[in-house]
This record gives sequence, C-alpha cells and structure tokens, in this order.
Amino acid sequence: MLSRYRGLLVIVLWQAPVGPGVAPDGSISFLFAAGYDEMTDFDCEGPDVSREVAYATIGLETEHDIGSHGRVEAAAGLSAAGELSHDVLFGSLRGRADWKYFGAGIGIASVPMPEGGHDPLPSLYLRVGDAERLHARGDMFPPSAFFFQQQGRAGLGWNATRRDRPAGFIGFAAVGAGGHVTGMSADLTLPLERRFSFRLTGHYAPSREFPVKGVAAGGTVLLW
Repeated sequence: MLSRYRGLLVIVLWQAPVGPGVAPDGSISFLFAAGYDEMTDFDCEGPDVSREVAYATIGLETEHDIGSHGRVEAAAGLSAAGELSHDVLFGSLRGRADWKYFGAGIGIASVPMPEGGHDPLPSLYLRVGDAERLHARGDMFPPSAFFFQQQGRAGLGWNATRRDRPAGFIGFAAVGAGGHVTGMSADLTLPLERRFSFRLTGHYAPSREFPVKGVAAGGTVLLW
C-alpha cells in the first residue's frame, strides 16, 4: 500500500505545473551519434590511399545557469571505431555569458588527435543578434557529442537561450578528424513535453574520395 502511494506521489509531482514566471535553469542531454570519416595515408609523394572509417559515439551534454546572464556547459563521452585513433574518451567545459544581442564564451576541450593522445584546446563561443530569435553564431570545439568531428562552425541560429522553446542552427563547419574538410552543419531542438525536448544534429562534407558525414539524436531533460 505504501509503495502504491509513493508511486502516485511521483506522478503528481511530475505533472504538477511549474509556477508562473519560473523557467528551466539547466538541462541534461543524452545523445547517440554515428557517422563516417575519411582517413588518408600519405607516402613520399603526398596522399596515397583513402579509406572510409565508421564510428559510433555516446555522449552526455549538460548546462546550467550561473546568475542572470551566465551559463556553464560541459560534454563528455566515448567514441568507438575500427581505427585506434577513434577509440577515445573526450570532454569539454565552457563558461559563457548571454545578453539580448550579444553572447560570448570560453573554455577548454580535451581533443583526441589523429596521431594519438589528447591536446587541450580552447572552446569558444560568439553570438551577435537577438538571443531568442534569429542571430549569427560561431563555435570552436563546442561541448558536443560529436567531440572532434565538428571542430568549428559558423552560421545562423534561432533561440540560443530559451530551453523551453524550439531552437536551431545551420551553417558551415570544419568537420572530420583534424577538421580537414569544410561542409554544412545543422541542429534542431524541439520541445515535446514540459520537461523533455528532442535533439537532432548532423553534418555533411565532400572529401577526397568519401564524404564525411554524421548524425546524432537523443533527448534533453529540462531542470528546474
């Protein structure tokens, strides 16, 4: 009987409306990514043989408000593929500040190198334009489940700050291990319920012989 009442209490608390004026102040996202990169062997005369390398990634992204304009973002995950250089742990941490028409952020990313090992590199963020509407945005090594497969990007975004509303991005991106090719990247966040949003992101770029491409999907739980 006690277990039954506890279960009903959990349901009531989940369905209970958030008070007026209260907005989510953080989120946790779980994403699964898969794609193909191109690895090229070199000889004394230059590029020799290219091969397509498949990979799969599981990633965790989280972010939380710090004060009225600050936000801290982090991501970590594990990538696995047939190539040893892709079987790696990765992570990044970044702080950013957002105002209505401007936002900027800086942090650090532990980036796996194609030749092995990790390098600490800056994670940067810059936005110009309305934070809740259309704006220009750029990232370098963003906290992302795509780790070093999306090393930098710049383009147009919609809604960079409201977690409870739809958000998106489309633009150019340096993709692949080492950011060796330039293509397109796009994101979509679609709220499905008061505490949950669907996430979809991906990229595509032509390369020497095989296209570099990937897609990640998952969900975001909003925190109050």
